[in-house]
Amino acid sequence: MSMTAAVSADARQRRWWILSVLCLSVLLVVVDNTIVNVALPTMSRELSASTQGLQWIVDAYTLVFAALLLAGRNLGDRIVGGRRS
Repeated sequence: MSMTAAVSADARQRRWWILSVLCLSVLLVVVDNTIVNVALPTMSRELSASTQGLQWIVDAYTLVFAALLLAGRNLGDRIVGGRRS
């Protein structure tokens, strides 16, 4: 019975660790998108960009950021040794 309790405690601790990493990554995405939105007026002035151009800037930034997150996840899986169940 104690082995099951130890595994259960380990699984519970791992769940909290995963939740904290996910919350941190969501916070990172929100802060990054906020930074881009705050910089839009300056980009508009400096680049003489229209509203459509600014939308392209935000979309391109978000797309590249998402691709880098996926690549980072893949790299992390390879370094750590794959997914663990």
